[in-house]
Amino acid sequence: MIGIERGLLDKIRKKNKTIHFNITNQCNMRCRHCINIGSKTVLGEVEEEKLLQWLTKVKGLGYKKINIVGGEPFLKREMLRIVIDNATEQGLLPGVTTNAYWADTMEEAEKVVSELHGMKQLLISTDFFHMEHIPLVNIRNAVSACRKNSIFTAVNAVCCTKQEADYLQKLLQELPKEVFVNINILMPYGAAAKLSELVEREFSPEDTDNIPDFCDVEEHYVDSQGDIFTCCMSTLCTDTKQLRLGNLQTDEVDMILRKKETNSVYALISNKGIKGLVEALSKCEHAGPYLQKIYSSQCEFCVTVLNDLLVVNELEKVLRT
Repeated sequence: MIGIERGLLDKIRKKNKTIHFNITNQCNMRCRHCINIGSKTVLGEVEEEKLLQWLTKVKGLGYKKINIVGGEPFLKREMLRIVIDNATEQGLLPGVTTNAYWADTMEEAEKVVSELHGMKQLLISTDFFHMEHIPLVNIRNAVSACRKNSIFTAVNAVCCTKQEADYLQKLLQELPKEVFVNINILMPYGAAAKLSELVEREFSPEDTDNIPDFCDVEEHYVDSQGDIFTCCMSTLCTDTKQLRLGNLQTDEVDMILRKKETNSVYALISNKGIKGLVEALSKCEHAGPYLQKIYSSQCEFCVTVLNDLLVVNELEKVLRT
C-alpha cells in the first residue's frame, strides 16, 4: 500500500465495509494492465431484474454500503441510475467506480453527476495506464462535479514500482486535498501478466514483522452471475474457489452466512489477516515454496497459495486441529 499510512487505511476500511457489485464487464478502454482482459473471471452481463433482487439480500448480510463496478459502469447509464435509486430506497449508500471517460468537460461532468443524485461516493481509477486513454483533466472535472454535489471522491491507482508511485502521487497532488488517493503495486493478472517482469516485488511472507493483521477480505464482491466472494481478488482463485461464499441468485442469506461461519480459511484471514495465514501455512508440508517467494503484494501471495488445492486441503486440516 502506497500513498497513505497503513494503520489509517485499515481503520477506514474497518469502519466502512462495502459490498461490490459488478454490473458489466464491458469497457470503452483496453488498458495494458487491465485484470479483466484475458482473465477467467470475466463472465457475461448481469440482468437488471436479477441485480435488483440481489440488492434486497445485501442488508441481510450486514452491509450498509454498495459499490458498483465493472468494466465501466457508466456505459450502462440508465441501469446505473435505476440501481442507485433502488439501493437508496432500501436504505443502502451507493457508490460507483469509474474511469471518468464521461468527464471531458466540466459541463458534461456536472450533467452526468446530477443525473445520479443518489450516488454517495465516486471512486475513480486513474494511473499511467489509464492516462494513455483518459487525460487527467477528466479526473479533475469529475472530482469538481462531485464536490459541488457533496459526493465523496477517491482515486485508486496501480503502478509497477514505488518510484512510479511516488511520481504519480506528486502528479495527483493538484487534486483537492480532500480527495482520498490510494496507490498499490500492480497485480500481474489478466493483461498485466505481460508486465510481470516490470513489477516490483517486495512482499515477503517470511518477513512476519511487516505483515499486517488486517486485509480486505470483508469487502465482499458479487460477479455478474451472482457469485459472492470474500473480496474482488479472491475471484482469481479459479482452481479452488476457496473464498467463494455462495450465490445471491440461488442461495438464501442464511445459507451464505452459514458458509461464512464454516469457512475456516476465511475466518482465519478475517480475524488475523495475512499474518495469520502465513503462520498457519508454516505448519503445512507443501506450503514452503510459496513462503520463500517474493510477491508484489499480500494479495498476490494470498491468491497464489489459495489457488493450490493441495495446500488448501492441508491448511484446512491445520485449522481443524
